Amino acid sequence: ARRAMAIQRALLPVHKNLFVQANPIPLKWAMERMGLCKGTMRLPMTRLEPEFQPLVEHALRAAGLL
Repeated sequence: ARRAMAIQRALLPVHKNLFVQANPIPLKWAMERMGLCKGTMRLPMTRLEPEFQPLVEHALRAAGLL
C-alpha cells in the first residue's frame, strides 16, 4: 500500500496537467512525447497548444516518465 501511494503521489502532477486542455488532447501529446504513439490527429481533435506543452512535459519529467 505504501508503494502504491508513493506512485500515486508521483503521478498527481501528471494527472492534473492532462486536463490543461480538453481530454484526450494532452494525453495524446504525452503519449507521443513518451514514444508510445504517433502524433496523428483526426478532427475534431487538435494538437496540444504550445503554451501548455511545457506544463505537461515538466509533469512527465518530474514523474520519471521521460
